Amino acid sequence: MKVLAMTAMWPTPENPAFGSFVRSQVEALKYAGVEVEVLVLQGRPRKLNYLKAPFQLRRRLAADPTIDLVHAHYGLVGIVARTQFRVPLVVTYHGSDVLGAATVEEKAAKQIDFVKKSYEAAIANTKELTELYSKGHTEAFAALSHRVSELTEEVKAAIAKK
Repeated sequence: MKVLAMTAMWPTPENPAFGSFVRSQVEALKYAGVEVEVLVLQGRPRKLNYLKAPFQLRRRLAADPTIDLVHAHYGLVGIVARTQFRVPLVVTYHGSDVLGAATVEEKAAKQIDFVKKSYEAAIANTKELTELYSKGHTEAFAALSHRVSELTEEVKAAIAKK
């Protein structure tokens, strides 16, 4: 099997920690015997990368017809990767793309619904994400709202201790 890992985060000599967890997943797949190529969405400003990305992906897939699967890291990259239907798509949510963003509830609910409708599989890196993915839109929204409230209280308590 040949996998194209697609990401907007990848370590560089200037920033070796940036996306190191994505590189770790790629290395683990290679260690398990999976052939993996990486497509890194690069450039500044980063938001423009998402506009150019569908074209980069199509060029890569056209250049290598032996790619069997696209593995996108993060929800936004997954949405870009879904612009193609030639090969199956798996998306890994790393958490901050759904749990740590502004307007978390709405963003998570929309991405969860999108995943259920269009991706072949989704990988959640935390128990919370797994639970959210298994729920319907309304339940996911309520669960996420509750968790955000809990985290807010934990942060307030930690600040108060200082």
